[in-house]
Amino acid sequence: MKRQLFARMALMLALPLFAAGCIIDDPEPGPNLSGDWTEPEEPAGPETFITVDGDFSDWDAIPADELVTATVPDDAFYSAGRRLKVYAGATYINIYLEYSEAEQPVQIMHLYLDSDMAFDGEGRPTTGMGNAAWTNDGADILFEGMVVDDAGAPAAYDPTIFNWTGENLSGGWDWTELLAAGSGVCSASKPVELENGRKAVEVVVVRSSIPNLGSRFRVGIGLQYDWNDIAYIPAGSAVEENGVVGHGAVENMLVGR
Repeated sequence: MKRQLFARMALMLALPLFAAGCIIDDPEPGPNLSGDWTEPEEPAGPETFITVDGDFSDWDAIPADELVTATVPDDAFYSAGRRLKVYAGATYINIYLEYSEAEQPVQIMHLYLDSDMAFDGEGRPTTGMGNAAWTNDGADILFEGMVVDDAGAPAAYDPTIFNWTGENLSGGWDWTELLAAGSGVCSASKPVELENGRKAVEVVVVRSSIPNLGSRFRVGIGLQYDWNDIAYIPAGSAVEENGVVGHGAVENMLVGR
């Protein structure tokens, strides 16, 4: 395995309420992962709260101009990822992920965040990982956890959190652990089977746990089975280069205004 999910750490939140998907009326800030950060901007306007319980009807209450959606084309190289929706309020970042297990089960979810939005004058990222899955990735925060365990049973998505410490935009896997699995800053519903035969989960992240997160940030998700890539979302149509068909990279998702 690339990473092991380690021992639990305490969190300055009411964990039983958070794990159950309940709304915390007056939440305290999550743990400061960096130890040194500037106060982030907060989104304007009232927040729509999503209960993480596998009932997706409450997503209908989110204003259309605050919801970002990516749909994977049918001719994408990886067939597992199908749809991704992201809504970021002042307190939580909410994610709806829809996927197919027609070919392989989904075990592991990687959530990539470009939290500092450091770009040059032409919109290209200058810091972070530089994942080739997206044309403009500069992810500096990674959430890595299990959607289901090795036996196929639903797992509480309470992932290990890393920050990028490698050479900027170099790719590779130079991530350093910031917070061990079980911290409680992230939680997910169990996978729900949809009428179309796909599955879906919803995920919530405590916004204040991400250092330097401004009102706008970029998001991408990678899915794996047995630590092998089976999806990137967003994604484009498959591309052919030198006779080899591969993943079609597109821009990752821009969230916030």
